[in-house]
Amino acid sequence: MSHYAKYAKETRRVKLDADGISPWNASVAANGVSSGVHGTAYKTEDGNSISLVFYNQADTDVGDIQINLPSDFTAGSAWAVITTSSDKDAMSTDNVDKKLMARHLVTLLPGKKSAVLNFPKSCIISVKFIK
Repeated sequence: MSHYAKYAKETRRVKLDADGISPWNASVAANGVSSGVHGTAYKTEDGNSISLVFYNQADTDVGDIQINLPSDFTAGSAWAVITTSSDKDAMSTDNVDKKLMARHLVTLLPGKKSAVLNFPKSCIISVKFIK
């Protein structure tokens, strides 16, 4: 819940589409346990930032995912925060350190309308794009 408290406050929820991530928003099993990847997206009222919160409940690495921003949004900067069950699985977008709940620089692709992140197993990732 700390990801939502820190990165989705003072925003409104917006549509998030996912292509190529499987299983995406998998249904909850009869025993109440869900598996797969879930995600939500939020935009500030002034439109200057977009936050995404992803939760991978699966015990499988998703690998690299590409995040494409809306056509009317060009990012000036971006960063990500990850929480995993162990620091050995923590994402390091800059390949330098693997600190839990520490900000990691996200490299924007040419045009600054997308970025690629590695998505490990059993984790929560928050990504923030700022104009």
